[in-house]
Amino acid sequence: MSIPSIFKSICIAVTALALVAQTAPVWAQARILIATTPIESPQNWEEAYSPGDWILEDMLAELEGNSTVHFIPLDAHTQGEESMNPSLEALLSKEMAGDAMPTMMSKKIPSAAQIVLRGQVKKFDPNAPSPIASKAPSIMVQEHAALQLELMLIDTLTGRTLNQRTLTVKSSDGRNPFTSSARATAEFYSASMGIAVKKAAMEAARWIESAVAKIPLEGKVIDTGPEERLVTINLGTESGIKVRDLFNVYSIKFQLKDPDTHAVLGDQYLLEGAIRVIEVQDKISRAMILAGENIKKNQLIRMK
Repeated sequence: MSIPSIFKSICIAVTALALVAQTAPVWAQARILIATTPIESPQNWEEAYSPGDWILEDMLAELEGNSTVHFIPLDAHTQGEESMNPSLEALLSKEMAGDAMPTMMSKKIPSAAQIVLRGQVKKFDPNAPSPIASKAPSIMVQEHAALQLELMLIDTLTGRTLNQRTLTVKSSDGRNPFTSSARATAEFYSASMGIAVKKAAMEAARWIESAVAKIPLEGKVIDTGPEERLVTINLGTESGIKVRDLFNVYSIKFQLKDPDTHAVLGDQYLLEGAIRVIEVQDKISRAMILAGENIKKNQLIRMK
């Protein structure tokens, strides 16, 4: 191959790599804050232990070190200058019960947490009927564990469900009987239910990673001025923000209704302008207004 041909091939390869790099949105490199609520136990649960706590603990351990999500307990999520919005508090105090779940949670982001994770263990049976035993009762089998988990990712601004998943996990691979007192030891994971808890936590972690990867980073304007054309936003290095990051700014009209049927059609996002980050701190940043004359406090910002 001649030198000009080699040079041409190198140029094409470099250009292709540059185009591939540009296909990934900037917000894919940011970190979305997720507020965690306790994963609820099954209905009419009477045991002293909470299986939801075990699953949440193992799930967070699976996600430790993940660069795209950061979890904060709901208590921390609600601390600071702003208290929890009453409508958000009302929603989170309700049981997860299908259609009984309200569709709206809050018209105001109570903190930098963009998403609330809710969950409920629908089934937790360490001694579920074994399909092997039912076919051959004379065969001795170990414990057969069955677990079902429902998870929801809820937008803190609109209260709408961004994604939801039902996980069903079964295991008959345990070597030891299940005891809740073994939770703090390695023996817990040698029982079929311990294995099921671990599997559910791993599947939940992978689902969250996949779901969050499709969601652009959002925050809000928390202050304007005193300098002209400058605003403060509620995202900082904790969210992966860097100087020169760009955001679009939106106002929102919530729950627009059809004038004839009065059916709720959704929320309308109105583009008000654009800003560029010029100074970054841990939890907040200062940004310059690049376009827009109507940018105000509490408006939504979305990374470009």
